[in-house]
Amino acid sequence: METPDLTKIRRLSLVASIVLITLILAKVKLSTPAIISPLGIPLMITKPDVLYVGLSLVSIFSTLRYIYYGMIIKASPMQARKLLLSGKLVNARTYGASLNDFINDVKQEVSRYFPPYGNHKVEIHIPKQSENTKELKFTLSIPRKVKYINMFEHIDFLFPLICCSCALLSYIGNFFF
Repeated sequence: METPDLTKIRRLSLVASIVLITLILAKVKLSTPAIISPLGIPLMITKPDVLYVGLSLVSIFSTLRYIYYGMIIKASPMQARKLLLSGKLVNARTYGASLNDFINDVKQEVSRYFPPYGNHKVEIHIPKQSENTKELKFTLSIPRKVKYINMFEHIDFLFPLICCSCALLSYIGNFFF
Protein backbone atom coordinates (compact mmCIF):
# COMPACT_ATOMS: atom_id res chain seq x y z
CA MET A 1 0.00 0.00 0.00
CA GLU A 2 1.34 3.39 -0.99
CA THR A 3 1.50 6.05 1.71
CA PRO A 4 -0.89 8.95 1.06
CA ASP A 5 0.20 12.54 0.51
CA LEU A 6 0.86 14.02 3.95
CA THR A 7 0.05 17.59 2.86
CA LYS A 8 -3.51 16.58 1.88
CA ILE A 9 -4.07 14.84 5.23
CA ARG A 10 -2.62 17.87 7.03
CA ARG A 11 -4.88 20.24 5.09
CA LEU A 12 -8.01 18.18 5.84
CA SER A 13 -7.15 18.03 9.53
CA LEU A 14 -6.55 21.78 9.69
CA VAL A 15 -9.69 22.71 7.74
CA ALA A 16 -11.99 20.43 9.74
CA SER A 17 -10.54 21.62 13.05
CA ILE A 18 -10.62 25.32 12.17
CA VAL A 19 -14.19 25.12 10.81
CA LEU A 20 -15.32 23.31 13.96
CA ILE A 21 -13.60 25.87 16.22
CA THR A 22 -15.11 28.74 14.24
CA LEU A 23 -18.65 27.32 14.32
CA ILE A 24 -18.50 26.65 18.05
CA LEU A 25 -16.90 29.93 19.10
CA ALA A 26 -19.24 31.91 16.85
CA LYS A 27 -22.16 29.95 18.36
CA VAL A 28 -23.64 29.26 14.93
CA LYS A 29 -27.14 27.81 15.13
CA LEU A 30 -29.22 26.62 12.19
CA SER A 31 -32.94 27.22 12.24
CA THR A 32 -34.74 23.91 12.16
CA PRO A 33 -35.49 22.72 9.55
CA ALA A 34 -32.79 24.29 7.37
CA ILE A 35 -33.09 23.81 3.62
CA ILE A 36 -29.97 23.79 1.46
CA SER A 37 -29.60 22.97 -2.24
CA PRO A 38 -26.23 21.45 -3.12
CA LEU A 39 -26.11 20.60 -6.84
CA GLY A 40 -29.69 21.84 -7.22
CA ILE A 41 -31.18 19.15 -5.00
CA PRO A 42 -33.14 20.59 -2.05
CA LEU A 43 -32.14 19.00 1.26
CA MET A 44 -33.72 19.57 4.65
CA ILE A 45 -31.52 19.49 7.74
CA THR A 46 -33.61 18.56 10.75
CA LYS A 47 -30.76 17.78 13.21
CA PRO A 48 -28.08 20.45 12.77
CA ASP A 49 -26.16 19.26 15.84
CA VAL A 50 -25.04 16.23 13.84
CA LEU A 51 -22.90 18.59 11.73
CA TYR A 52 -20.76 19.30 14.81
CA VAL A 53 -20.40 15.57 15.48
CA GLY A 54 -19.44 14.96 11.85
CA LEU A 55 -16.82 17.71 11.87
CA SER A 56 -15.44 16.35 15.15
CA LEU A 57 -15.13 12.86 13.69
CA VAL A 58 -13.46 14.15 10.52
CA SER A 59 -11.06 16.21 12.63
CA ILE A 60 -10.16 13.26 14.87
CA PHE A 61 -9.80 10.78 12.02
CA SER A 62 -7.67 13.05 9.84
CA THR A 63 -5.46 13.99 12.78
CA LEU A 64 -4.94 10.33 13.68
CA ARG A 65 -3.97 9.64 10.04
CA TYR A 66 -1.59 12.60 10.17
CA ILE A 67 0.04 11.21 13.30
CA TYR A 68 0.28 7.73 11.80
CA TYR A 69 1.69 8.68 8.39
CA GLY A 70 3.70 11.71 9.54
CA MET A 71 5.18 10.47 12.81
CA ILE A 72 4.96 6.70 12.97
CA ILE A 73 5.49 5.48 9.40
CA LYS A 74 8.24 7.98 8.63
CA ALA A 75 10.39 10.13 10.86
CA SER A 76 8.94 13.48 11.82
CA PRO A 77 11.23 16.52 11.58
CA MET A 78 11.70 16.39 15.36
CA GLN A 79 12.72 12.72 15.28
CA ALA A 80 15.00 13.33 12.28
CA ARG A 81 16.80 16.20 14.02
CA LYS A 82 17.22 14.11 17.14
CA LEU A 83 18.76 11.29 15.08
CA LEU A 84 21.10 13.71 13.30
CA LEU A 85 22.21 15.23 16.60
CA SER A 86 23.04 11.74 17.88
CA GLY A 87 25.21 11.10 14.81
CA LYS A 88 22.83 8.90 12.83
CA LEU A 89 21.31 9.53 9.43
CA VAL A 90 17.56 9.37 8.84
CA ASN A 91 17.29 8.04 5.30
CA ALA A 92 20.80 6.88 4.46
CA ARG A 93 23.23 4.22 5.61
CA THR A 94 25.92 4.81 8.19
CA TYR A 95 27.04 1.19 8.11
CA GLY A 96 29.04 -0.12 5.17
CA ALA A 97 28.82 3.04 3.04
CA SER A 98 31.86 4.55 1.33
CA LEU A 99 33.25 7.67 2.96
CA ASN A 100 32.39 9.97 0.02
CA ASP A 101 28.80 8.67 -0.20
CA PHE A 102 28.47 9.09 3.56
CA ILE A 103 29.69 12.71 3.45
CA ASN A 104 27.26 13.54 0.62
CA ASP A 105 24.35 11.90 2.50
CA VAL A 106 25.21 13.81 5.69
CA LYS A 107 25.34 17.15 3.84
CA GLN A 108 22.03 16.44 2.09
CA GLU A 109 20.16 15.50 5.27
CA VAL A 110 21.65 18.32 7.32
CA SER A 111 20.64 20.86 4.67
CA ARG A 112 17.10 19.41 4.71
CA TYR A 113 16.56 19.33 8.47
CA PHE A 114 18.79 22.26 9.48
CA PRO A 115 18.35 24.88 6.73
CA PRO A 116 20.81 27.78 6.79
CA TYR A 117 19.64 31.12 8.05
CA GLY A 118 21.57 33.96 6.43
CA ASN A 119 25.24 33.48 7.28
CA HIS A 120 24.43 30.92 9.97
CA LYS A 121 25.01 27.36 8.77
CA VAL A 122 25.35 24.08 10.57
CA GLU A 123 28.92 22.86 10.79
CA ILE A 124 29.48 19.17 10.16
CA HIS A 125 32.44 17.52 11.87
CA ILE A 126 33.43 14.13 10.51
CA PRO A 127 36.35 12.65 12.44
CA LYS A 128 39.16 11.00 10.51
CA GLN A 129 38.01 7.52 9.64
CA SER A 130 39.85 4.84 7.75
CA GLU A 131 38.27 3.09 4.79
CA ASN A 132 38.07 -0.07 6.94
CA THR A 133 35.70 1.58 9.45
CA LYS A 134 32.35 -0.17 9.30
CA GLU A 135 30.14 2.40 11.01
CA LEU A 136 30.70 6.05 10.15
CA LYS A 137 30.11 8.86 12.67
CA PHE A 138 29.69 12.63 12.60
CA THR A 139 28.85 15.51 14.92
CA LEU A 140 27.04 18.79 14.32
CA SER A 141 27.39 22.25 15.75
CA ILE A 142 24.20 24.24 15.26
CA PRO A 143 23.98 28.03 15.56
CA ARG A 144 21.30 29.43 17.86
CA LYS A 145 19.35 31.15 15.05
CA VAL A 146 19.07 27.88 13.13
CA LYS A 147 17.67 26.27 16.29
CA TYR A 148 15.02 29.00 16.53
CA ILE A 149 14.00 28.45 12.90
CA ASN A 150 13.70 24.73 13.65
CA MET A 151 11.36 25.48 16.58
CA PHE A 152 9.02 27.28 14.17
CA GLU A 153 9.07 24.25 11.88
CA HIS A 154 8.23 22.01 14.84
CA ILE A 155 5.23 24.19 15.69
CA ASP A 156 4.14 24.19 12.04
CA PHE A 157 4.42 20.39 11.87
CA LEU A 158 2.44 19.96 15.10
CA PHE A 159 -0.20 22.59 14.22
CA PRO A 160 -2.84 20.05 13.04
CA LEU A 161 -2.58 18.30 16.41
CA ILE A 162 -2.85 21.60 18.26
CA CYS A 163 -5.88 22.69 16.20
CA CYS A 164 -7.63 19.33 16.63
CA SER A 165 -7.06 19.44 20.40
CA CYS A 166 -8.44 22.99 20.59
CA ALA A 167 -11.43 22.04 18.42
CA LEU A 168 -12.30 19.03 20.55
CA LEU A 169 -11.85 20.96 23.78
CA SER A 170 -14.12 23.72 22.50
CA TYR A 171 -16.66 21.12 21.34
CA ILE A 172 -16.68 19.41 24.74
CA GLY A 173 -16.65 22.77 26.54
CA ASN A 174 -19.68 23.81 24.48
CA PHE A 175 -21.78 21.32 26.46
CA PHE A 176 -20.83 22.89 29.79
CA PHE A 177 -20.89 26.61 29.01
